[in-house]
Amino acid sequence: MKKLFITLTLFISATSFAQTKEETIAWINTYASDLLSYTIIDVSDNGRLTKRHGAVSTIVNLSDILIQNNENVEEYKDSKGSFFYRFKINGKKAEIVSDEGGGGFVSEFLISGKLGKNKSDLERVVKAINHLAKLYGAKEKPKGNTF
Repeated sequence: MKKLFITLTLFISATSFAQTKEETIAWINTYASDLLSYTIIDVSDNGRLTKRHGAVSTIVNLSDILIQNNENVEEYKDSKGSFFYRFKINGKKAEIVSDEGGGGFVSEFLISGKLGKNKSDLERVVKAINHLAKLYGAKEKPKGNTF
């Protein structure tokens, strides 16, 4: 009985702080764009993320994102205080759509933090997108060389 109580307590405490898909989608749709540079992020209920930067949109299924370490946020070389994160896509490509016609596919896409903003703002958005991607079945990016 004691083991059951301890197991149940640990399970409840471990799952009670995890955000659901719906909560994470709501947070991303409400706050992420305000923390990014000239970028609008929108996540639909069916697991498609749209990143809009000017007249160009990048559309990707969250399950196709390769989850990486949040510590991969990098600083732009000729900029003081501007950071970016490079999302990699697993196998399938993210679709590029332009308002001016044309488009194509890419195997990665970037999001950038606002100039002069704290690096942690961008890390929060990356963490939320990676968390949601994991909830939609995305896999971890393999570490190092696989062959």
